[in-house]
Amino acid sequence: MSELWVTFAALTITWSIFLLYSVSVLFWVAEVGPLSWNQLVDSDELVYDLKDVQIRILTVGAEAVVQGTVNAVPDEVADICVIAEREIHIDGADVHVVPTEFECHAHHKGRALE
Repeated sequence: MSELWVTFAALTITWSIFLLYSVSVLFWVAEVGPLSWNQLVDSDELVYDLKDVQIRILTVGAEAVVQGTVNAVPDEVADICVIAEREIHIDGADVHVVPTEFECHAHHKGRALE
């Protein structure tokens, strides 16, 4: 008799999870459907070139690794920004150094993000 209750409980939990997931998916479809109605864009408007891309590289100070990364970027990408914890020299990129007086709770690359 107890095995029957365990099976019933397992099936009830499984079907409850399935129904909860189904309700969330149906809600998403009901929400996105009307909002996306007639929102078509010409393919000409979606084309981006590499000149439209900005690459940001965060580093603590691994100059050789960052230089290798910058060297691997296609030549068409003109906007490469390196944010470092200490002064480094990188050919082909603008280097910004996090000021030493800048205080925050984050450490290492997290300071650069802040």
